[in-house]
Amino acid sequence: MLRIHFILYVQDQLRSTSFYTALLGLEPTLNVPGMTEFGLPVAAFWD
Repeated sequence: MLRIHFILYVQDQLRSTSFYTALLGLEPTLNVPGMTEFGLPVAAFWD
């Protein structure tokens, strides 16, 4: 299965995490100082 990865560099991690949590309707799979990850279902890109 093809996995797509991308990185967004932000100035305010807390604010960006809140924004993307609301936008995606998902909780981060990893949230540590300096890095937040969201795992998106493959169908999210092809629906």
